[in-house]
Amino acid sequence: MKQKLFITCAAILFFFFSAASFAKTGLNLYEKPSTSAKVVAQLPCRQSFVPIYRQGHWIKVGLASDGTVGWLDMQQYRACQKARSNLSSQSIVVNAINQPNGKYTVTGYKNGKKMSKKETEQALKSMQRQQMLMQKHFQRMQRQFNHLFGDMQDMMSDFPVVTPMVFVVQPQQQVLQSIQKVKK
Repeated sequence: MKQKLFITCAAILFFFFSAASFAKTGLNLYEKPSTSAKVVAQLPCRQSFVPIYRQGHWIKVGLASDGTVGWLDMQQYRACQKARSNLSSQSIVVNAINQPNGKYTVTGYKNGKKMSKKETEQALKSMQRQQMLMQKHFQRMQRQFNHLFGDMQDMMSDFPVVTPMVFVVQPQQQVLQSIQKVKK
């Protein structure tokens, strides 16, 4: 029982320290599926790649960016992804209230703890800059969409719209019977 507990604790510590080290250094891309093989490249955790072949917990990949091919240890990759997602989570809440005198009061919280007035104002300015950049980005996208749809309308007006006609071919006898029914 003690041995299982020790192994579990050792595995947790290994995962914690290896995840922290991957978050700082990234992933090694090896020449062969072995950690003792030559390191071909060092990749950030967010690097995209094309899977080629899988062998156990190793996967041969190619990098679309430069064509480099090598082997990734999937256990290291998963640890790197987990560490990356754990390190980036924090919450900042800024509440700005306009007062009747034209001024505003600002309160801020970072990860549930109240921020100083200076930190809060810096966070508010940063959020306002981000909001302005996003607004410019959306306006640029809107102009691109308008241009694209305008081009599509111009292209469609150059070609007439043709409604397909459907003809049903019936044997001659059925056609004659249909005509006789209409005459009656």
